[in-house]
Amino acid sequence: MPRNRFRGILSLSVKIDIAKLMSGAIFNLSNSSGSGLDRSESLFRAYRLGAKINALNPGVPKSDRLYMRMAIDYYARVLSASKKKKFIAAYSLGCPVEILYAMQIVPFQLEATGWLLTMLTGDAGQLLQASSEIGLATDICSVHRLLAGAFWRQMLPRPNAVIWTNIPCENSAKAGPLFASLNACAGFFLDHPYRDAPREEGYLVSELINLISFLEKESGHRLSFSRLTEAINQTKRQIELCQEISELRKKVPSPFPSFTFLRMFMTLLLLGGQTEGTEYLKTLRQELATKARQRKGKAASERFRLIDLNLPPLYFIGSLKTLFQEYGVVEVINPFFLDWRPLDLDASQPLQSLARKSLMNPLMGICDPLGRDTLKRLEQYVREYRIDGAINYAHIGCGSFGGASRLVREALKKAGVPTLDLSCDITDPTVASPEEMREQIVRFVELLEDRG
Repeated sequence: MPRNRFRGILSLSVKIDIAKLMSGAIFNLSNSSGSGLDRSESLFRAYRLGAKINALNPGVPKSDRLYMRMAIDYYARVLSASKKKKFIAAYSLGCPVEILYAMQIVPFQLEATGWLLTMLTGDAGQLLQASSEIGLATDICSVHRLLAGAFWRQMLPRPNAVIWTNIPCENSAKAGPLFASLNACAGFFLDHPYRDAPREEGYLVSELINLISFLEKESGHRLSFSRLTEAINQTKRQIELCQEISELRKKVPSPFPSFTFLRMFMTLLLLGGQTEGTEYLKTLRQELATKARQRKGKAASERFRLIDLNLPPLYFIGSLKTLFQEYGVVEVINPFFLDWRPLDLDASQPLQSLARKSLMNPLMGICDPLGRDTLKRLEQYVREYRIDGAINYAHIGCGSFGGASRLVREALKKAGVPTLDLSCDITDPTVASPEEMREQIVRFVELLEDRG
């Protein structure tokens, strides 16, 4: 069949349900007797097949196709490295991936992998259940429980080293040693300061030096400062593109599709400092700029503009998009994930630049909301983004945002913005059903309507 005819059929009626495909793959693989690598390859193959077929749909934006290509290539490198016995380093949030790329070590991001499994399967219950087999309580962060279950069931490639830190929560600090133990590999704890001050920046630089020494000893790879310098230049451009996209999101109506921020956030985690990540963000920025020029004045479909305060329940993303479209709801800012302030990175001082970037990471606003003018900035966002309301996805077991949420809620209330605390869990659908969450959101929209 000619390729263009195949594309036409797809555009009319065919779309692969990747979640259904992956759920079946996980069910079959978790009960199979194959090796861990065989299971990982089969799981990835199901994802790649569905993603490739969906990408043939001519209605899919170029940026979406680029993102899927990046994700496929990223995990293909991990699987290939596992087969060829190359050195793989698994790393948690707050660890600079630029160093791994500059050492030609294959990076394997932990939390992003857990999120991806949840989004693709729609039900990570079996992996969460597997974590109970190694004694993890259900009130522990479900993302880390899911990863523990996946490593325990040998559903993921085994890293040669695990790097973890205390950003943004104690769950990350405690999960790292467990992941290293489950994979019988070396581990390194990157002690990350919370305050943005010269002394703390100097301390973080010393921690990065210790991390490099650890990786050189374990992997036998040496750090290339020329590659690291280039990565810093790319990272600087990526942050600039995120800032430009944030400005475009202020437009009325917003050209930014709800929850696209997840792809941006994942790009920085997986491909920080890499040209592929820069190209994706550049393409997305161009698409948004074009849409903003074509759509002027508040569209009838955009009724309420929201601040999104946390990661949404990932198994509910598809339904959330539909629900938001139905009620004219748009999330226009994610202050703890993409709110990059002006940041001058000096490629001639790469380690200092990495420390500066890490301390200025929007996630740090969760850790130190009082010391970073976070609450004042929220009031500023209400004006700049013309905010009508806020949603706090209040995850059970989340050790990062719980402490800051009351302060944030009070700051928004002072600015005249109501907040919905949506009880849920990021990966575990047994905490709150889609029906329960839908009911809470609909009631919140009705509240916004009553406010006029």
